[in-house]
Order: sequence, then C-alpha cells, then structure tokens
Amino acid sequence: MLAMCFSCGPAATSRRAAGAARHIEPSTRGPAALWHLRLRGGSDRDAMHGGGGADAALRKEAVTQIMAELFEQADAGNTTAMRLLGCSVSEGVGKAGKDAVLTFRCFLSSAQQGDVNAQYNLGVCYATGCGVRQDQVKASKWFRAAAAAGDTGAMRAIAIRMNEGRGCAADVQAATAAFLRAAEAGDPSAEFNLGVRYASGHGIPSPAPGPKAFYLGGKQAEGVEKEAEVTAAVDALDDLLADDRLDLSQTRIAAEWYKRATVGGHCKAMYNLAQLMATGKGVTLSQDGAIDLLRQAARKGYARAQYALFLQLNCQASDLCKLRADERAQAAAREAQEEGAQWLLAAAENNYGKVR
Repeated sequence: MLAMCFSCGPAATSRRAAGAARHIEPSTRGPAALWHLRLRGGSDRDAMHGGGGADAALRKEAVTQIMAELFEQADAGNTTAMRLLGCSVSEGVGKAGKDAVLTFRCFLSSAQQGDVNAQYNLGVCYATGCGVRQDQVKASKWFRAAAAAGDTGAMRAIAIRMNEGRGCAADVQAATAAFLRAAEAGDPSAEFNLGVRYASGHGIPSPAPGPKAFYLGGKQAEGVEKEAEVTAAVDALDDLLADDRLDLSQTRIAAEWYKRATVGGHCKAMYNLAQLMATGKGVTLSQDGAIDLLRQAARKGYARAQYALFLQLNCQASDLCKLRADERAQAAAREAQEEGAQWLLAAAENNYGKVR
C-alpha cells in the first residue's frame, strides 16, 4: 500500500503526489505560508523565501511562538490554523510532540467547516487509522467530499479506491473517469496512468472511445492506481509494442497522455513515451527522441530509464562503430559507450533488478 501523508496546502489545486499520498508542502502565500514556512525555516525573512538559516536557539523560540499562535487561532475557529496545527502535531513539531488523536481532531474540526485540504487529510486519517479507528468507508466519504470541491489528489484517491473496491464499490471504468477528471487539472501522475490504461486497455470501454468521448465533456482525471498494477503495466509495455494487433488508435491516445505527463516531469511517462518513440508505435519513430527522454528520466533517478538508456546508448555506439572511416563517428561512439557505462553503474547503485 502506498504511504499516505497529510496536506498543508492553501487550496484544493492540482497535486503531484502519487496515489493517495501527499507530502506536507508549505503554502506559497497568505498567513498559512508565514506560519508553516516559519515553522520549517526559522526567521520571517527566510520563511518568505522558503529557506532555513536561523540558529537553533532562534528557531526553537520561533517554533514555540508560532505553535502558540496556531493553538490560539485554532481555538478561535480559524480552519486554516486547525489544519496547520494538525499537520504540525502529526510531525511532532513543538513541545506537545506527535499526537495522533489531536491530529485527527484538528482535521475533523477543520473538515467539518469545509476546509478541503482538511477533508483530504481526514480521509487519510480514516484510511490509515491515525488517531481514530480505521474505517475505509469513512475514508472514501471524506475523499469524495474533497474531490467534489475540486481536489485532484482526492479524485485520485477515489479512483484508486474504485479500482480496488476499497471502501466503495469496485468499478474500473468509473475509476478511469475519476482519473480523467483529475488529469484535466494537469496532474502528471493522472496523465501517466491514463496513458497506461489506454496502452493496456484496462478500464477503457470497448470499443475504445474516439477523441470526443475521450474528453468526456472537457473533464479529465488524475491518479496513480495500485503501485503493483502500474509496475506490471510498465513491465508489459515491451510485449504490447511487439504485438502487431495492438490498437494503434488507443496507443496514439496513450502517447498523448504520456506527452502531457512528461511536461510535468513524470519519469515513468518519459520512459513509456521513449519506448513508443523507439518502436514508432503511436508516435513518429525517433531513436534520438527516445534517448533524450530516457536521459531526462535517468537524471531524475529512475533506475529503469537508466538501464534502458545504457542499452540504447550501447546500440547507438555499435551503429556508429560501423562507420570506421569517420573519425567523428568513432569519437561519438566512444562518448556513447562512456555515458552508457555511467548509466549502467547508476542503475546498479539504484538496485535495478535487471542489472547483473
């Protein structure tokens, strides 16, 4: 199961976290930014730039002051303060230390008053049993509430739950629709997963919808389904590409989703799109384009891409070596071999399973 974390963001906008997980991120403006960035960074000046730098004594004093302010504002009914207090206590900030029950109560109070991030966080509490008895049905209820308010992370969480039948009825096509709604908000994880679904046909109605049905009235969705399923789908991509019966119309749609996800920096989307480019399925054949995408993903630490880049560069070097009379080609071949060796080492250091 994917780890689940709380949100301290200012609004229910597009999230980049995978699955239902969402790391605590400071807000970018407003009082919530000042509170949370000061808690993390120390001084007000550092806080406004999102950094640290205050010495230990000053930071401890600042944390004590801000926590007192959060408690005061929360008692006065400030829903943002309630949520930030819940996030802070969940991390053990301040003298109180970690307190799961207080974390839950803060999120519950804020969620009941309509704070969308708190509604998501309350779903996390029920899903994981943080400060309350685990209840997947109630978790789905609060994720739905946040999703209805436009929170893409909550849309993704509901899509995952629909796909698995966890806390709600299992419905893979409804899960795809939820992914679509979230991806329309620009979430790379959703875009990637829709690419996987179109490439594999999982959760896609048959016959496959055309472009108009694909957009479902302009809404799309986000999300990452169960990690094991995503991994299996990526593993199966080579087999899909080798199948001449592959539905190229669906593959083209998958490629478009991968392209959108790569803009957001999604490593697996870069890898999958590179595989399509290398074979010319659903996109224009381009070995150079495939290598460029693999290089981008490899630089982000994605071990599968690092190993694939080693293989691609090795093939490129082999082709260049055939041009024996061309000194520049020979030099390029040596560079490709050297770079490939570096990526092979990186993949090995990342414990990639295919490295021997």
